[in-house]
Amino acid sequence: MFTNKKPYQFKWSHTIVLLVVFAISFIGISVQVYGILPYFNNPVRHLVIFNIILALLCVNYYLAITTDPGKVPWEWTPQLEGEVTVIEVKKSNVESPRFCRTCSVYKPPRAHHCSACNRCVLKMDHHCAWLNNCVGHFNYPHFVRFLAYVDIATFYALYVLFGRGFQIYDDSIHNRLWDENTPSNFELAVLFSAFLLDMVIFLCVLGLSIYQLWSLILNVTNIEYLENEKIDEMVERKQISRVKFPYDLGVLENIREVLGRNILLWMWPQKAPGDGLMYPVAKGLATPVIWPPPEYLLAKKQSRSKHITTSIAEPGPEGPRLGVPWLQVPSEHFKHGETSALNSRESDYETDSEESKSLIDPNEETMDDHDDDYVSGWNYPSRSTGLTRRTPSSTKSNDASDDEDDQPIAALLSRKASAKTQ
Repeated sequence: MFTNKKPYQFKWSHTIVLLVVFAISFIGISVQVYGILPYFNNPVRHLVIFNIILALLCVNYYLAITTDPGKVPWEWTPQLEGEVTVIEVKKSNVESPRFCRTCSVYKPPRAHHCSACNRCVLKMDHHCAWLNNCVGHFNYPHFVRFLAYVDIATFYALYVLFGRGFQIYDDSIHNRLWDENTPSNFELAVLFSAFLLDMVIFLCVLGLSIYQLWSLILNVTNIEYLENEKIDEMVERKQISRVKFPYDLGVLENIREVLGRNILLWMWPQKAPGDGLMYPVAKGLATPVIWPPPEYLLAKKQSRSKHITTSIAEPGPEGPRLGVPWLQVPSEHFKHGETSALNSRESDYETDSEESKSLIDPNEETMDDHDDDYVSGWNYPSRSTGLTRRTPSSTKSNDASDDEDDQPIAALLSRKASAKTQ
């Protein structure tokens, strides 16, 4: 019987996962056979505790590998009404929602395209070779718990192995070793190898765990941390004003956003809370929040080109304040039908113009180049609060007032707010 299954292709990432499984098995067996059993007078209690920790470690590692980190639904489109907290925009155009040209989907807040997985991932943190998987919204809790149990298990193993090694040393110098309890050369080799491997894993994972704990407390992903560093640099240079990171809800709420509401179940394997498509923002911020801050994006663009002129002003009749310093760009840059100074509109599925590419530093790289893929403008159906995906066959209205494709987000929000009051 013939099948359509593709032939197996060897990948180094599979080998890395096997190495992790081997390390867990080797240390787990060595600690119990050559550590706990001969070291403790009553080893049963220690065997039960260690195996519970080891089981939870393995379960969370398995879940981190096999759980889909989060796939962007094909039908998802950015919303401007209802329970909308954040609108994330294109890095080179503060008017446009993020769109992945590779996956042909709009990007929800905190989603990014993974070149290794070749798809967009919800709340992507990083691609982990040790998991052969991305760390995203739905498997990030398992990943955090896995790291925590690795720290606990390796520390416990170090305690047992060091104690057993010191016991052998003490018995040898006091001539308390007899033929029946003298460790063999093989046992000594295993104890020494397990101790070295366990020490290396403990130190490496401990550093990663501290970083992930810090990220968990601040509710920031690895990609967002790198972006926030750039924002902080501009704030220190007084190029832009300070803006609060919208997803920082406070220590307790930040942890609950990842590990769940019940504190007693934080270390128990469970499904990640939420759907990964929308996230709450800090109190005191006017919603929807535009992120990254338009002020930062325009300052970054301005630093690359002398042809762009922007100024910061208080909000006026053009639209409401969007939770970040209001940006007022000279009106001549947004004349209908003309090329915007911020971005060239060449087609329905657009790329940066040759001129804008020449203004970008070729040595500057971003974590996610696909964040610059987008569909120009916001395209609304007649009776819907959401966006529709533009296609090359779509046509524009002859009435410029009805054409929302070239309007900034603020103008759209203002228009919808005035429509509600009428």
